[in-house]
Amino acid sequence: AMVIMACVLTVQCLLFGDGGLFALGANILNMALIASVPMVLFQRGSAHPIVARLFQTRFGRVLLITVSAILSVQMAAVACALELALSGSWSASAGLGALLASHLPVALLEVLISVAVILLLEAYSQPASNPLMNRRAEGWVSAMMLITLLVLAVLFSSDLPDALEVVLHQLSSTAVYTSHALEYQAPFADYRWTLISGWFASALLAGLIGTVLTGFAAAFSLKSLERFAIDRK
Repeated sequence: AMVIMACVLTVQCLLFGDGGLFALGANILNMALIASVPMVLFQRGSAHPIVARLFQTRFGRVLLITVSAILSVQMAAVACALELALSGSWSASAGLGALLASHLPVALLEVLISVAVILLLEAYSQPASNPLMNRRAEGWVSAMMLITLLVLAVLFSSDLPDALEVVLHQLSSTAVYTSHALEYQAPFADYRWTLISGWFASALLAGLIGTVLTGFAAAFSLKSLERFAIDRK
C-alpha cells in the first residue's frame, strides 16, 4: 500500500502538476507512510481476541476498515498541519482544526471506496454454493463500485480546490507557497490534455493515461522490491 501510494503521488506530481515537486517528499510521508499506520496496526493486532473476532465477521471487517480509513486520512491531515506549523507557515492551533474538518468528507469518501472494494473482492472470492445469492451480491457490490467511480470521476475532473487548498485560502496563506514555487510545466497540468478542447474528454484521457502509468510504476516498484527481498535471502 505504501509503495502504490508513493507511485500515485509521484505520477500526480510529475504528470499532472498536482502537489508540487518540493512537497512530494512530505506528501509521501503523510499519505503513503503515516496514512498506512492504522491498518498496519489492526493487522499486527489480529492476534488479539477482540480484533480476531472482528476480522471473522463481515460487519467486523467493515467496522475495522471504516475506523482505519478515517484515522488514516485524519492522521495525514494532522501531520500536514504540524509540518506547516513547524515551517512557520501558520499557527498549529488555527490550522489543525480547519484541516481536520476539511478532510472529513475525504475520510468518508475513503470509507466508501475501501468498503466497496473489500466487499467486491469478498463477493467474487466466495465459493459458488449458492449461485443466485452470489450473483445478487456481485450485482449489489458492482453497483456500489460504479457509483463510487462516478463520484470519483466528477471529483477527479473538477476544478474545485482540494481540502488543503480550501484551508489555505481561508487562512490567506497561499502567498507563502506560490512565491517559492518551482517553474515546472506538467504535460497534463490540472488533469487536462491541451490537445483536446472538450473538458470532459480531456480529463478522461488524461486520467486514463495517468492510471496506466501509475499501474506500470506500481508493478515495476513491487517487482523490484520482490527481487530485492529474494536477493537478500
